[in-house]
Amino acid sequence: KNLTMWCCFKPQQPAEPVPIESADKVICAKRAPASVEVKAGQKYYWCTCGRSKTQPFCDGSHVGTKFTPAEWTAPASETKYFCACKQSASAPFCDGTHNAMPADAAGKPYAPKTFKKPEPKPEAPKQEVQIENADKVVCAKRAPVPVDVKAGETYYWCTCGKSKTQPFCDGSHAGTKFTPTAWTAPASETKYFCACK
Repeated sequence: KNLTMWCCFKPQQPAEPVPIESADKVICAKRAPASVEVKAGQKYYWCTCGRSKTQPFCDGSHVGTKFTPAEWTAPASETKYFCACKQSASAPFCDGTHNAMPADAAGKPYAPKTFKKPEPKPEAPKQEVQIENADKVVCAKRAPVPVDVKAGETYYWCTCGKSKTQPFCDGSHAGTKFTPTAWTAPASETKYFCACK
């Protein structure tokens, strides 16, 4: 989608006034990040209120609220994932906070920073790791594990091979020198995770 006209010019007066009761709240425009091919050196005006019809950028619909667009200049030409739920702590970019919001959050008003990015914690191991194997990895499977990942969501890949929830960590590394590897999906797609370690 060509968003150039909205990212480079200052917003216009909106067609409809903002209701007073929701003027201090942000609207969850979408419960997922907005993928945009940005161009190096170009300025973009990220919508902070969630009311813009040209997400993730401003169209002037914030007029009448306390919100103003956030200016950002692209340092390089690349794909960036902008926050569309308006709750990200890493604005203007997505940090996965939308995963903590209700499934029907899109289009609803919320106070800013109502939600926080979920931080998955590995479960406690079901049994102690034998000392003689504490410095060795276990080949969980002699084949990759396909997973449909979601853009902006963080995954914790098992590095020890002892997890029962492959390819991800369940805490079974406790007592070893291993720790899970955090990885955030840049796009929603099928990824093939290593299981042989």
